[in-house]
Amino acid sequence: MPELADSMDVLTDVDAWTRAATVGGGYAGSAIVDSLIVGATPGPDEAAGIAAGAGVAAGSYAFAPREFRRDLVTGGMLFSVGSAAEYFGFKETILELGGGN
Repeated sequence: MPELADSMDVLTDVDAWTRAATVGGGYAGSAIVDSLIVGATPGPDEAAGIAAGAGVAAGSYAFAPREFRRDLVTGGMLFSVGSAAEYFGFKETILELGGGN
């Protein structure tokens, strides 16, 4: 059982929570940029999501402080991947397989 106790240490690791919050910030930033793009441009909403996530990732890579750069890029790219999954119908398929729809 010591393996279980060791694996639970991550729940009290401040660095792990900071990294998770930073990834969430990149994702949330992408959602904000997405909402600005969707109202202003024609085309599928998912394409705007892909562009928003990629834009946040690129901006984070170029301008974010080094200690947060990788996690902000990850959050932006996760948003892009999620939008692409919606666009190609993959997300709907997964939800159907899981009984979510």
